[in-house]
Amino acid sequence: MTNPAIRLATLAIFSVALAATPPSVPAFAAGGGGGPGGDPTQTTPPPPDRQTPPGSRTTQKKKKDKQSSVVDPAFAQGYRTAYATIYDRNEYADAIDRDHNPEKIKALQKLTAPFVLRRTKAQVAADLPSKTEMVMWCSMSAEQKFMYEEIKSSIRNSVFLNIREEGLNKSKLALLQGMLKLRQVCNSPLLLPDHEQTCQASVKTDLLMNELSNNLQDHKVLVFSQFTSMLDLLAAECAAQGIAFYHFDGQTPPLKRAEMVAQFQEPGNTTNVFLISLKAGNAGLNLTAADYVFLFDPWWNTAVQQQAIDRTHRIGQTKNVFAYKMICKDTIEEKIILLQQRKKQLAENLVSEDEGFVKSLTEEDIEYLFS
Repeated sequence: MTNPAIRLATLAIFSVALAATPPSVPAFAAGGGGGPGGDPTQTTPPPPDRQTPPGSRTTQKKKKDKQSSVVDPAFAQGYRTAYATIYDRNEYADAIDRDHNPEKIKALQKLTAPFVLRRTKAQVAADLPSKTEMVMWCSMSAEQKFMYEEIKSSIRNSVFLNIREEGLNKSKLALLQGMLKLRQVCNSPLLLPDHEQTCQASVKTDLLMNELSNNLQDHKVLVFSQFTSMLDLLAAECAAQGIAFYHFDGQTPPLKRAEMVAQFQEPGNTTNVFLISLKAGNAGLNLTAADYVFLFDPWWNTAVQQQAIDRTHRIGQTKNVFAYKMICKDTIEEKIILLQQRKKQLAENLVSEDEGFVKSLTEEDIEYLFS
C-alpha cells in the first residue's frame, strides 16, 4: 500500500477493531491456562511435558499448534471487515486523495491521533538556530539544454509506447530509468556514456564551484548527491581548483568515515568542503561545524533530503544554517519539485511521509513530467 490515506485508515480501523474485540485467551493444551479444561484466568501456557524430548516431532507439533491458536478468530474477522471497508467503499482513499475532502482528512486524523506519536525538532530543541531552505535555480547553457531536449524527446516516446503496450504498472521501471537519465543530464552530461555526450557543460558544477571559491571560503559546506559518480566529478573539479575537501560514499570504510568526520569537526580545521553520498550520509552523522548545505540533485523522498540537511542542523549547532536545492530550470527537476509539493500536502495533513513517489505517479503525472 503506497497510498498514505489507505495506510493510515488501515491502521486506524485495525486499532479500533482490536479495541472492540472481546478479550480472548489462547487455547493452550488441555489442563493449561485458558484452555477448555483450564483456569480461564491463567494466561500462561502449561509447562512442557517432561516425558517428551525437546527436539521431538511431537514437541514441534505442539509448538506449532500453540502458535496457530493465538490469533482470535473474532479479531481476524474484524480486521478483514475493516480492510474490506477501506477498499470496497473507498471511504478515505478516494475522498482524500482524489477529492481532497477536508472533512474526511479531519476524521482520519481523529481516528489515527491516539496511535501516532510525533515530536518535532522544534519541540525537542527549541533553542536551535534558524534553518533557511532555498532553491538555487540553474539555467542550462544552450548546448546542455539542446542535449537535454533531445534525450527527453526520445525517452518520452519510448515510455509512452511502453505504457500503451504493457500498461502503466509494468512500465514503471522504464519510467524510472528515463527519469534517472534526464536527472543525470541536469547534473552533468559527463554522467552519460561517452557516445551520448554531445556536450560537457554542467551549469550546476559551475555554480557550485563559484560559490565554494568566491563566496564561502570561510564557511564549512556539505555537498550531497545521489550519484557517487557525480561526487567523483566534483572531487576532481575541487582538486583542479585547489579546494581542499573530504569525500565519502557507501564504499568508504566506517573507520575512515569516522576519522574524516572527526577531522571536519575539529576547531581550526581548514578543510571546509565535505562531499557526501546522499544515501550513505543522510543519517547518523554529526556535522555541526558546517553551516551551508547544497543538495546537488533532488531526491524522490523529501524526508531523505531533510535528514541530509539535519546532519548540521541539530543539537550542538550554534550558527544559522542555509540549505540550497540545486534545480535546473524548465527541466524534470523543477517538475519533480512541484509534483512533490502537490503529493506532500496529503502526507503532511495525515502525519505521514510519502516514500512511494515513483509508484504513486499517474499517467497524467507522467505526461506532466515529460511535457
